[in-house]
Amino acid sequence: MDVISLTKDSFRGQIEDGVTLVDFYATWCNPWE
Repeated sequence: MDVISLTKDSFRGQIEDGVTLVDFYATWCNPWE
């Protein structure tokens, strides 16, 4: 699986076909345990 950094301009084109897992995060927020 590849990791791709998306922007608001490229997001829709990447998710149109197939299944997509999107991980939203903030640098100031610790991961959930």
